[in-house]
Amino acid sequence: MVKVSVLMSVYNGVESEIREAIESILNQTFSDFEFVIVNDGSTDNTPQILSEYAKKDNRIKIIEGNHTGLSNALNLGMKNCMGEYIARMDGDDISHLDRLQKQAEFLDNNPDVSILGASIETFPKKKVISYPLSVGFVDMLQGCPLAHPLVMFRRADFERYNLFYDADFACEDYELWSRAIRHLNIANLPDVLLNYRVKKDSLSHTKLGKIYKDSKIVKQRILDILTKDTEKQNKLVKYFENKKSNIFEKLFSYRNKWYGDEQYKVLTILGIEIKLYKKV
Repeated sequence: MVKVSVLMSVYNGVESEIREAIESILNQTFSDFEFVIVNDGSTDNTPQILSEYAKKDNRIKIIEGNHTGLSNALNLGMKNCMGEYIARMDGDDISHLDRLQKQAEFLDNNPDVSILGASIETFPKKKVISYPLSVGFVDMLQGCPLAHPLVMFRRADFERYNLFYDADFACEDYELWSRAIRHLNIANLPDVLLNYRVKKDSLSHTKLGKIYKDSKIVKQRILDILTKDTEKQNKLVKYFENKKSNIFEKLFSYRNKWYGDEQYKVLTILGIEIKLYKKV
């Protein structure tokens, strides 16, 4: 069994971007991996590009999809992954060459963590985006706590809890983490391990509207986990809506990064008691 399965789905991509993404994986300092690429029904020259690389490197395994969307393509790919860990990758991003090594080493040394992300740097306009080192339910309320194309997770844990993407959600990753956090611990490395390509107008207004609507559903799920008391739920919602001017931010946050003790304090003030990082 290989240590890591790198999972990527592509559909009608830009040739230069696909090549950069693939080569950033093939040139990793960590070599014990398979590269599972789902061709999700591409109608351009993407299949030829994938076939070219597969002939050169036997670690590449191409899976043919039927263009039913990213969630279904990733679920198909996950079922064909054989690695102890599964590492996500997108066909237009660039992984740092030590990415797999750093993430695999962390998971090896921290068996209590099942899902691991890291920081990213956007391009062509450079901006570093970091995420909470230890992800709790409060982090989930503030938005998706992981960079999707940079996640590595334990395959056995996802199989144990039947964790797959839900194609009904436009924010498929955020929705998946909201279910996973009920059972599994989530963390992020502070290191920047991926260059994330930002494209102008990559999402339509319709898709953005669906993401916003689905994100509200996910956040309501998290609120229901924290407390069934609607009054306390409203306090939490108002807190985050007014976070910039809220005195709690000055007391309990630092450079917009939250840590475990601060989350406990805020929830205690709001009258909510829960173990944030333990399985529920």
